[in-house]
Amino acid sequence: MPYYGPDEPPETIFLERTFLAADFLGGTGYGEYMDATGVNFELKVLIPKSFSGAELVLYASCSSFLWKTRHTRAVSRYLLAYMTLLISIETLFMIVQAKTVQDIYIDNRNYPGGPWAYFLATQNLAINVMFYATFCGAAGSFGPEKDTKQPMP
Repeated sequence: MPYYGPDEPPETIFLERTFLAADFLGGTGYGEYMDATGVNFELKVLIPKSFSGAELVLYASCSSFLWKTRHTRAVSRYLLAYMTLLISIETLFMIVQAKTVQDIYIDNRNYPGGPWAYFLATQNLAINVMFYATFCGAAGSFGPEKDTKQPMP
């Protein structure tokens, strides 16, 4: 595959990657992504604000309560396991998404047709497959819901 990376010195590329990593960490802690850092405005479309500091605080609070009541309430263990699974999938999604954004907008910014053309042309990359898999897991949409109603005679 030909090189479509930026025609910039390595220091500039490192700086751009650092900006993206800082935005990711700041967004995890405070719930804001890509607002005033000078990173391409188009990134706001790709990075949702679902994974926020409030979510981490709620997880910590709820898991603390469920851990304390695990011996007296049987459902506490199942809820704790379910919450941990969900936050793990969402954390993995956010990491993969940050890497995908870096790959599209920093590492291959000169791809013919632009970032969207690159994204569509590289659907077979492992990072994009993980992006879709974790997105479906985080969204909870593994397909259409089945109708549980009995057919009328």
